[in-house]
Amino acid sequence: MSQNNALDTVIKLCRSVVSLNSRNSISMEGTENSNIGGLFLGFDFSTQQIKATLINDRLEIVAEFNCPYETVAPEYGTTGGVHLDVKGKKATSPVLMWIKTFDRLLDEMKSSAIDLGKVKGIGGCAQQHGSVYWKHGAEQRLLNLDAHQTLAEQMIDAFSIGNSPVWMDASTSLECREIEEFVGSPQNLQRLTGSRAFERFTASQIRRIYKEQPEGVANTEHISLVSSFAASLLIGRYAPTDYADATGTNLFNINENVWESSICEFCGKGVTKNLGALCRSRTLLGKIAKYYVDRYGFAKDCFITAFTGDTCASLVGIGMKDGDFAISLGTSDTTFVLSKNPVFAIDGHVLLSPVEEDGFILMLGFQNGSKVREQVRSELKCETWEDFSKLLSLAKKGNDGFLGLYYDTQEITPKILGRFRFDPDGKVISSYPSAAHEARALIEGQFLAKKYHLLKAGFLKEFSCGRLFVTGGGSKNADILQVISDIFQLPVYSNDSKNSASFGSALLALPNFQRRKNNAPPLDGISTKLGVKITVSPDKTADKVFLALFATAFAAPTEENKETDLRGSAACLPTFGYVFGAALGYSGVYGAYSFGYYGRPYGYSYGAGYRYWYK
Repeated sequence: MSQNNALDTVIKLCRSVVSLNSRNSISMEGTENSNIGGLFLGFDFSTQQIKATLINDRLEIVAEFNCPYETVAPEYGTTGGVHLDVKGKKATSPVLMWIKTFDRLLDEMKSSAIDLGKVKGIGGCAQQHGSVYWKHGAEQRLLNLDAHQTLAEQMIDAFSIGNSPVWMDASTSLECREIEEFVGSPQNLQRLTGSRAFERFTASQIRRIYKEQPEGVANTEHISLVSSFAASLLIGRYAPTDYADATGTNLFNINENVWESSICEFCGKGVTKNLGALCRSRTLLGKIAKYYVDRYGFAKDCFITAFTGDTCASLVGIGMKDGDFAISLGTSDTTFVLSKNPVFAIDGHVLLSPVEEDGFILMLGFQNGSKVREQVRSELKCETWEDFSKLLSLAKKGNDGFLGLYYDTQEITPKILGRFRFDPDGKVISSYPSAAHEARALIEGQFLAKKYHLLKAGFLKEFSCGRLFVTGGGSKNADILQVISDIFQLPVYSNDSKNSASFGSALLALPNFQRRKNNAPPLDGISTKLGVKITVSPDKTADKVFLALFATAFAAPTEENKETDLRGSAACLPTFGYVFGAALGYSGVYGAYSFGYYGRPYGYSYGAGYRYWYK
């Protein structure tokens, strides 16, 4: 069957899940009798694990693999794939842990029923913003990999910085302020690179490393993003960084599609050179390294497509098109809109689209995602998400006016830390009337906040197609989807792929959508042929409930109350409205600096009972 005919066929995604169980053995269903032709493979180097999705040329999922870092490499002592120094706000991941897990994943694929010799192309993605520092001579090692040894054995001393800073890091407030001052203002930086300075972005991380680790810097030959690091392993040399992922660095000029050398050199002498080449998304990088042919049985003509960021791959995997809006529920939550217009909101991001030549991704990031949901679920003694859903259903929509904000690690949007519980009058309370109220306060609070920040950023003005997608691990919970649908009063769309980032990466490896030289066809056929369907629909009766709750929760402070005491709160914490009721930040409107609110880069967290508003 030709690719064009396949795209005109109603696609029913056939699933065959390969997973690592508690004893590290493999279970597989449904592949032995599959009539498999050419295969296309997508990798996702995510925060907690590496995932892989295999599809055939009819876009059917043949198999999925999943290797958590802690299962494969517990000796590195990470939690959720990360070393997190809460006091110092530093977050790093061991590079060799990623490589060792990749070794295991490839071993499991080889030992499965899949013939890797049928894989025609490989795409991939990775957690965004992180950076990898290769030692002098590391590329030579990549060029001369020995098929009789694992990657981890051969790359054990290949990195000048052993622990890579990752997106959860919040320790570079000073460096962010310095970068913004260097270019003149946060707005100047955003117009140039797509975002104001964020602690988790690559620029501030590089600047801090160049200050604090001069010996490692002196021995650095090349700097990769996590996506281009993963691609480098597969092609056996340093891979270029694709434009879409580069826009998450504060180092890439989105107007000229080049590294902004002035900022790069401000972050550290020689950074521009060390970052190396760039390429357009979907660029064909070349054939897979001989190492994988000899060790794992890949075909020698298997080609590698430029790897990208996980958000970028996800929007392909869920079938988005211009004007669509999505919420990704992962370790962090993200919201993104595909648009032809670069809307610059000071707390948002403008990324280049991997799909449309002249398109943009308008994105907001929220650090406290699934890890907080999982933590609260555990605290409520719910062993499974089914148990949590039952608890959630015991409290009615709107939660009788009780609200909550849960920030166990310093939040990105807005910059705040701590847990805040509110009664129907907006007063701070220490607990809710029941566990059911706690469960609903968590979920409703998360998505009311997302709606507020999307409206504040102006991103929903670009939402024109009426399709709201939800993806990521949390999207498998129908009750959470219903809350999202009710708050936004929109149907929630999805397809059958539960791993949208690795699935999207496999789609990007399809030859019909490869970029050769300077041309690449659009992914128009993909967006409408992936079995996209409505998963849940909004309860129209809930509209008034959430409109009232939203208006109460996000009311702006008035001239009368903005300088008064905090409503007699025993905990001396801001009310829900005070936290979100103003445009927090920089653009000529009121913003809140209060207990628990970290006002980088223009202020500080003050003690209980003090509140400062500024214009």
